[in-house]
Amino acid sequence: ERVQAHAAPLDALAGSGWKLVHAEQPSGFRKLAEAARKRADFAASIGLVLGKDDGAIEDVHRGGPAFRAGIAPGGTLLAVNGRAYSLRRLQDAVSEAKAASSPIDLLVRNGDVFRTVRIDYRGGLRYPRLERVAATRDRLGDIFASK
Repeated sequence: ERVQAHAAPLDALAGSGWKLVHAEQPSGFRKLAEAARKRADFAASIGLVLGKDDGAIEDVHRGGPAFRAGIAPGGTLLAVNGRAYSLRRLQDAVSEAKAASSPIDLLVRNGDVFRTVRIDYRGGLRYPRLERVAATRDRLGDIFASK
């Protein structure tokens, strides 16, 4: 039951004095990791991980908005809402989707096939991070402090 249950890791975090939250800005560590790997990680929002500069679709998270729209790894993101792909343009589109009434339109190329995919997503940019739960014992801190 604990292996199959999705809540088990979050329960363990709560028991250690921490919780998983999402922020609109990536942490400093995430920024450094994305820069080193030359990736743009939209996994917690639209469910895509892209090559930062070229828009190569490196990963699609199962069950996420991009997966439900039919996007698969191996393609290339060429345009966002009718304009040429850039990291900034995709970040803006995902962020602006919170207040928009229309889906995000992505032009995707797979081999010699081009298609426009509509991502119906309204959650904005989401970056996971851990946050301390007030008035609880910091068991993770205890683990890292032990020698």
